[in-house]
Amino acid sequence: TVTGPLGNGGVTDDTTPTLSGGGQAPGDTVTIKDNGTEIGQVIVDEDGKWTFTPSTPLNDGDHELTIIVTDPAGNASVESDPYTVIVDTFAPDQPVITSVIDDQGAVTGPLAAGDITDDARPDISGTAAPGSVISVYANGTLIGTTTVQPSGQWTLPGTALLNDLATGVNNLTATATNSAGNVSDPTGVYSITVDTRAPDASTAASLSDDVGAITGTIISGDITDDSNPTYSGSAEPGATVIIYDKAVEIGRVPVDGAGNWSFTPTTPLTAGDHSFTNAVLDAAGNKSPVSVHIDFMVDTRPVAISITQVFDDAGTVTGPLGNGGVTDDTTPTISGQATPNATVTIYNNGVAIGTVTSTSLGNWSFSAPILDEGDHSFTATVTTAATGESPHTPPFNLEIDTPAPAKPGTGGTGSIDDVTDDVGAIQGSIGNGGTTDDTTPTLSVAAQTPVNTPPITKTAPK
Repeated sequence: TVTGPLGNGGVTDDTTPTLSGGGQAPGDTVTIKDNGTEIGQVIVDEDGKWTFTPSTPLNDGDHELTIIVTDPAGNASVESDPYTVIVDTFAPDQPVITSVIDDQGAVTGPLAAGDITDDARPDISGTAAPGSVISVYANGTLIGTTTVQPSGQWTLPGTALLNDLATGVNNLTATATNSAGNVSDPTGVYSITVDTRAPDASTAASLSDDVGAITGTIISGDITDDSNPTYSGSAEPGATVIIYDKAVEIGRVPVDGAGNWSFTPTTPLTAGDHSFTNAVLDAAGNKSPVSVHIDFMVDTRPVAISITQVFDDAGTVTGPLGNGGVTDDTTPTISGQATPNATVTIYNNGVAIGTVTSTSLGNWSFSAPILDEGDHSFTATVTTAATGESPHTPPFNLEIDTPAPAKPGTGGTGSIDDVTDDVGAIQGSIGNGGTTDDTTPTLSVAAQTPVNTPPITKTAPK
């Protein structure tokens, strides 16, 4: 494989190298010697040039070649200075491919024989005899050469390849050529598969809530109380799915042999907005386009709802009402505490009578519509998008009584029924217009008991 002129002291694998010279007189005889032994003669041509090829192959080793020129009269020149060549017909040791390195794409690093890569120009390294030239082949086609370092190590960088490796299986081999041109046996086959086609994006990706009262599929735009929702879908079997939240990677999961994958965050998601997407990474390191996003909000606030007060602000008797109390206010104000910024529904005797939204501090207040006379049982629920409607609060019971009390006096006469004397010798009932020595007579009326007050007995001053 190595041909051409040999310098003095050069090495060759050619056991019958061609010697040549010039500047002689035509017709002179040139005698060639090898290590002092004549190996042949030639006649100088009309141009003063001559060539000689040994008929007997030279042995391996050093050869000091000299010539003596003799003219036709028999005069001989002195012997020339030696021109040394070294014959080496032994092939160098078989080289070894020790590593193939992928330094492109999402998956990089050493490639074992049989691996798949997306790098069509990997770095190929090995060992061989120092100074020899390594020729690397892919499927029998030369893809590059490099020289072995004094340490015996060699590397053919991917950037130095003559062309990209073909898509599919590439059987890599290498030979070593020494300075004489002897070529070693090829290395063993180091097979890698080049795959530069990106896999398809994951399909049928879905997000699932399995916590709380509301469970099932989370549609983009939904709110969930599940801080560890399950994200799943289908992709190329054997690939890896990269999970992103707002474009930041949060995990990787393998795709099983049936093409299914599933991911549940190991670290609970923070409360607030989230956007899940994924990309498929095949064994070669090719990455698919990013999937369609699923946007959702995590709301893990505890559910709270209570009725803390019912307030009477009508009539002469106002203020907070106790549970089980009586009021003449047909539109009492009901208030309480709930999950902040949630919908509170107020019920009366099991029937919804209105809704309000709790404040950011969780307070809520509701003015009831006009209520009928009689008993009323108020309850409340809170509803969030994440948890649905809560159970009802314990009931807050009230009786509404709005008729005015009857006119004082028996039969509603509008007068005092009786004045009684209980002092002195003459005691008893004092008729209207009567006289008495009792300076503190007792006056009495038959009257209706006022709302929220005990029966009244009035005593006149002395």
